[in-house]
Amino acid sequence: MKDLNKLPDATLSKEIKRTDPIWRMMRIMRIVSIFLSLLFLSGIAYFLAGFFTGEKLFTILGSLFMLSLWLLQTVYQQISNERHWLRIGARRLDMLHNGISPQIQSARVPAPEAAPLPLVVSLDWNRKAIIITGITLLILLLLALVGYVLWRADGSDGYFFVVISGSLLFSIILVFLLGLAYQAYFLRQHIEIDEEGITTRYQRQEYRIRWQDARLFAQYSSNSYGGGQTFELSNEQVIVRWSKDATLGNYLLKAANNFADHNYYDTLIEQVNAQVAEHTHLPLLRLDIIKPATKKNQ
Repeated sequence: MKDLNKLPDATLSKEIKRTDPIWRMMRIMRIVSIFLSLLFLSGIAYFLAGFFTGEKLFTILGSLFMLSLWLLQTVYQQISNERHWLRIGARRLDMLHNGISPQIQSARVPAPEAAPLPLVVSLDWNRKAIIITGITLLILLLLALVGYVLWRADGSDGYFFVVISGSLLFSIILVFLLGLAYQAYFLRQHIEIDEEGITTRYQRQEYRIRWQDARLFAQYSSNSYGGGQTFELSNEQVIVRWSKDATLGNYLLKAANNFADHNYYDTLIEQVNAQVAEHTHLPLLRLDIIKPATKKNQ
């Protein structure tokens, strides 16, 4: 029995990247990492061409050190995530070709509740939150502009403080919101279950699989550091995914459904999983929790 904790070889890695749609996202993230690296190198070139005396030298070296730590963390996280998805892909192919390994653990699935079909669960933009946020940013920007105009008119330190405070607060909130919006853009999803199968729109890609064609029902961490949980129903040709824990801290997203009187997304996803298990009669396998390969479980 092979050790499922090992990374796949080059040939298998190429096959995983060819068949798994998640690698489209991985390539986007790789481009982002390269862009950040180029931005960092440009910053180094700029500072090297600048001033190298006294306090300015200390400030430059301190800034470069902090940027270096941030860049190293970005690169490490990207490499770690790619290795995580390679391991998941290798375990999937091993399960599909060789059956369930003794190294694989199963997860509990709750009993399904009575629900009409088609069953629909979605996670999309929270328009009310976006409007309120936009109005708040506009007020902060206007506050900074008014303070600037008044400061230019009479030079008061009080108005100058308003300009600096408003501009700084606006910039911090804007950067924070851009990060949330970037995350939310790819976390949006739509799940629909009917008598024939399941269809999902996940990370801007739509896939469908019929119940009788499904061969693997699996769960695993959404990234290498354990944030969120991803689920999939798959065979050798199709991988249909959805996830939970995606809304934690992101108020720009809002859940909706057509069968429950609440919109607690994690609870809704548990019912999706229950419906999948009932229709496919497949166990939910944890592809990210692997027992070591020993003689006992070989």
